[in-house]
Amino acid sequence: EAPRESIFDLTFAQHGVLVPQNAQEQLSEAFVFMQEPKRRQEYGERAAARARVFSATAAKDRYWDVIRETMAMSRAPA
Repeated sequence: EAPRESIFDLTFAQHGVLVPQNAQEQLSEAFVFMQEPKRRQEYGERAAARARVFSATAAKDRYWDVIRETMAMSRAPA
């Protein structure tokens, strides 16, 4: 497993705002930032799209893709 990067400051990431652990001041800044309706909507849409990548349906589809690939490989001539 790849090491996770640590967050040291308020970070405006692709799918949401990241705040360091126990950083009350940065958390407060993030709340103020997210008060802007357009930002909240944009991040909400991005977060929802990202969550769909990890949905039960997406996991099931990936699971069956692996099974199909494995079955196809076992049928292939050696």
